[in-house]
Amino acid sequence: MEKRLRGLLDQAASQHSRNQGRQIVRRWQAKAWTLLILCILACLLSIYYLWRPWRFLAMAGFAAVFAFGMYLLVRGYNRLIVSLVCDQCDPSLALGVMREADRGPLLGLFVNRNVETVAAVLNCMMLEGREDEARQAMKELELHSRAWDYRRTVLLCDYHFMKKDSMEIDKEYGALGKFAAAGYRDARQNFKWMHDMQRMTELEDFYDYTREPEKKQKYREELTALLEEKVRMSHNKAQRLQMSSAWLRLKFKEEEYDRAARLLEEIAREGNTLGVAGQAQQMLSRLYQVTDGR
Repeated sequence: MEKRLRGLLDQAASQHSRNQGRQIVRRWQAKAWTLLILCILACLLSIYYLWRPWRFLAMAGFAAVFAFGMYLLVRGYNRLIVSLVCDQCDPSLALGVMREADRGPLLGLFVNRNVETVAAVLNCMMLEGREDEARQAMKELELHSRAWDYRRTVLLCDYHFMKKDSMEIDKEYGALGKFAAAGYRDARQNFKWMHDMQRMTELEDFYDYTREPEKKQKYREELTALLEEKVRMSHNKAQRLQMSSAWLRLKFKEEEYDRAARLLEEIAREGNTLGVAGQAQQMLSRLYQVTDGR
């Protein structure tokens, strides 16, 4: 697992994100080394000043303090990664931090190297707009566990939703339903989310190909209501911007260019290194060309 994860991080993290991540990781490494040095000094002092029965108790206590302190540090590090991706919309920097932390001399001994970490790396790649590269990496990873099967299914659902592939969404959605029926971790929550994503894809297809005005209006209203709900109930900024990008397609189809421009400006301004932010910049340029030509 460690070797595969290291190779994946080397592939995923750009040189620029590594340089930025190295600066952040150095601060976390300094905290870890400070904690270790203080605990070692406390142990040495206990050896020098305390009698034998109390000496060993004190050393055991300082070892427990070090272990608990490292637990808090790793917990804070995990929260940092989540914040970088979800709140700061910077999956690129998150990849750089994970890559440098994995290679750290002290912090690297305690960071998680499991299926959840692999899934986080792949998810960051997809959020950057590198869906095909992440999909290829999934194929090449030879991991055999139920935990990986579940995370892989969730990632594939997201991948096919980004690609608007209705048939593949149905296939992975069915597989996700089996995990939900078995009560597997957060499968029910993901199952509900993907149910809405699946319905959104269907409604968008119906809206595109239906020529009857009444049916088209019906599909539009249902799609609009679902999109508004998803944007409103998004758990973080990155998720909200991803949903806003889906909202954009409808605005362009209806030629509501003013509202589309406002959404594009918001996504481009707040999206940081999300793939949808780069796409929004390109779409803004094309939109201004269209509106200027009118």
